[in-house]
Amino acid sequence: MSEQLFEGGCLCGAVRYRSTASALRCVICHCEYCRKHSGAPCLGFVHFPRASFAWIGSEPKRYRSSKYAERGFCAACGSILSMHEEVLAERVQVTLGSL
Repeated sequence: MSEQLFEGGCLCGAVRYRSTASALRCVICHCEYCRKHSGAPCLGFVHFPRASFAWIGSEPKRYRSSKYAERGFCAACGSILSMHEEVLAERVQVTLGSL
């Protein structure tokens, strides 16, 4: 069986990522923070195991949006890319639209 590969990144290509494992779960969030961050009624995330995930080239710039989470975005083009929650430190959460 061949290895599954997921790749994605920002609009300008400065920040790219790769996961060699299947997604653990997909989430559509409607919280106030996700709505404001995305400018949309919801924001979708895919969770990958941290051990199978790598940022390629630049890593996203991070913004602490609450005491629980940081949000990642491309410093060059502003694309929304990720969210990091300390309670889910073993996972990387990337936005569905960046895949």
